[in-house]
Amino acid sequence: MIEIYYGYNDFPEDEQRIYQSLSEYRRRKADACGTIETRRQSLMAGYLLEGQLRDAGVQGELCYVESQRKKPQLKNQTLQFSISHCKKISTSVVAPWQVGIDAEQVGRGKMEIAERFFHPMEISLLQNQTDEIFQRFFCILWTLKEAGAKCLDVPLTEICRKFDCSGVVSPLNDGKTVRIEIANQEIFFHSYPLDDVVITCGSTKEEGFSLKRIDK
Repeated sequence: MIEIYYGYNDFPEDEQRIYQSLSEYRRRKADACGTIETRRQSLMAGYLLEGQLRDAGVQGELCYVESQRKKPQLKNQTLQFSISHCKKISTSVVAPWQVGIDAEQVGRGKMEIAERFFHPMEISLLQNQTDEIFQRFFCILWTLKEAGAKCLDVPLTEICRKFDCSGVVSPLNDGKTVRIEIANQEIFFHSYPLDDVVITCGSTKEEGFSLKRIDK
């Protein structure tokens, strides 16, 4: 089972406690943020990730290294992980195989963005939809592609327009797990609508997905 942790970024009274609980690497990430809002997003994402790593059995100091594309990984560990955050929530996922996750706020989609980044078949799917459906489908497509890029550790531009995912949007919106071949790699995706946020997780292994809320 692939467990996805999520939590809300509204914790001003717990900010210092959460900061002190993190590794030096995650503290530096938070310290580099330019606003209070993005700092809290980074803190919550780090809090979820490192709690999930502990729950997965990782002990001792958490030491991170980065791939060529600056994707963080745990030093001397086979576990893979991914995090994401938006204005309202943060998320994390940990697994012994490649995984990727993305969370985005519904309502920020625009047709000009779709025309720039999406496959022509995906653009056709979005056209002539009501605004509510357009925003939901746009968010599913965007998070799917972000999660896929993170899972494979490749640039988002290598996935955006090159792979047609229009056929899986409705199943994902209906809560089904779908399989897509991207860059010669089979990836399994699942999406969760959460308030006005969509969370999408991708995994190179076919496993069930579950969502777990973590409170501060």
